Amino acid sequence: MKTDFDMPAIKISLAEAKSRPFTAAERARLAALAAKSDAEIDFSDQPEITDAVIAAGRVRIVRRGGARVGAGRS
Repeated sequence: MKTDFDMPAIKISLAEAKSRPFTAAERARLAALAAKSDAEIDFSDQPEITDAVIAAGRVRIVRRGGARVGAGRS
């Protein structure tokens, strides 16, 4: 079964990512992902996020739209 992780990872800077437009294939892939419900997405390969992990600063919680949660931020 093909998954979203079968695609090669591409690393670019944030400035470069913001400066280039999405290709038609990238837009189609993002639209397909956005159309899925949370129940349809397999999160089993992600580590569990516990209060201890968040308190240790090893993970950053971000709301939709980019607003950070925790650490005195709302």
